[in-house]
Amino acid sequence: MSDVVWDVVVVGAGPAGSSAARAAAEAGASVLLLDRAAFPRYKTCGGGLLGESLALIPPVAAATIESRVGETVVTDRFRSRFTLREPTPYLALVRRLEFDDALAQAARDAGAEFRDDVTVREILRPGTLPADGTTTQASPGATAQAMTAASGASAPDATATDATASDSSTPDTSDATAPGATPPDSMAPNATASDESDARDVDDTGIVTIRTNRGTFRARVVIGADGTGGRVGRYVGVKAGGVDLGLEDEIAMPADVGRWRDRVLLDWGGASGSYAWVFPKRESLTVGVIQRKGSPDETREYLAAWRRHLGLADAETLHSSGHLTQWRASGSPLRRGPVLVAGDAAGLLEPWTREGISFALRSGLWAGAAAAAHVAGDTRALGRYTDRVESELGTEQRAGAVLLAAFERRRALVHLMLKTPVGARFFVRFCRGDTTLARLARHRVVMRLARALG
Repeated sequence: MSDVVWDVVVVGAGPAGSSAARAAAEAGASVLLLDRAAFPRYKTCGGGLLGESLALIPPVAAATIESRVGETVVTDRFRSRFTLREPTPYLALVRRLEFDDALAQAARDAGAEFRDDVTVREILRPGTLPADGTTTQASPGATAQAMTAASGASAPDATATDATASDSSTPDTSDATAPGATPPDSMAPNATASDESDARDVDDTGIVTIRTNRGTFRARVVIGADGTGGRVGRYVGVKAGGVDLGLEDEIAMPADVGRWRDRVLLDWGGASGSYAWVFPKRESLTVGVIQRKGSPDETREYLAAWRRHLGLADAETLHSSGHLTQWRASGSPLRRGPVLVAGDAAGLLEPWTREGISFALRSGLWAGAAAAAHVAGDTRALGRYTDRVESELGTEQRAGAVLLAAFERRRALVHLMLKTPVGARFFVRFCRGDTTLARLARHRVVMRLARALG
């Protein structure tokens, strides 16, 4: 095996992974960014960017914004319609194909090397080597430093080799097309890794080996941003607190453009916690629904009914896809020694709205900075990453879970509350990034009320 070692290898080039690669490279680390798909690639996602996200993206990614929304139409099971309208936009919309490609380009501009069409097959604990001794690959111009592989007795099996795991680069369509299909283990509530997954059970100073379809790579730190059910999340032992199925159709922009331009439509569905959306882009509409995994036929019918309600049943469909989303269970690990997870791979999204891009950007940037600091000699950097995610994003997730429970039981009441001046103002301020669920969680009276409703 070659003795070339990257400072940081990032698996998955979505918002979390590309942000992590950019942050680590900007801090001086040698970075290799890998993704399973050939870029640019389609990604199932509404593509909504909150104000918090806009503050974190590079200019090349901001240039991909296709719509700025100042109006939201909300219904409850296609009835009780009301409109939230502001004179200035409070939400930006992108297509993930261009947005993710721009984020990967920003990582390359910062000095990271990007290789697409690379599938991770196995992750080995520090101190162990692949059985076949495959040669590590690295770019001739890479700044990675030479280092002899750590030696020592092999630990018990610590690989993550489930062939069903997917990364963030590929739309997760299996559950959407096969009713009752079982997701990768890391998406199942209370799932465990292939062996013990305590984040403290691996020496942070060892070298991690990553085996792929295009060779074997080694790194001082690995950041898993390979999406829901990704291999790195399985290795770390990510545990899901809830799993949803989202279905989405990309529809050609109808002739009555003015009806759709810069206007979001939302509907609260009949199934517990479900909702539907329309997000307008420059030349298309993203029309989708999401609800708790387990009733795929019901979810498909909700999407069909939503399209009929909108008068889009016969509209040209450019792309249909589905994906599973998960949010992490309380205490779910965020790292295992020098292997971190960020974004969807860590189950970082807000349980009520299922908004995940801001969580991906924040956790990715934090993970990349922590990885670079670690290889520079800061032995506490990786621990600070997990602490920060827990204290900031964890607080938002817990508040979101409380709101989801209230929404599931009192959907009509939540709908009415959004119609009030206070509710409408919070919605707009949340979208703009002027407030967060973490701040809401500090309002004891509000949270007590939400818990009582849930």
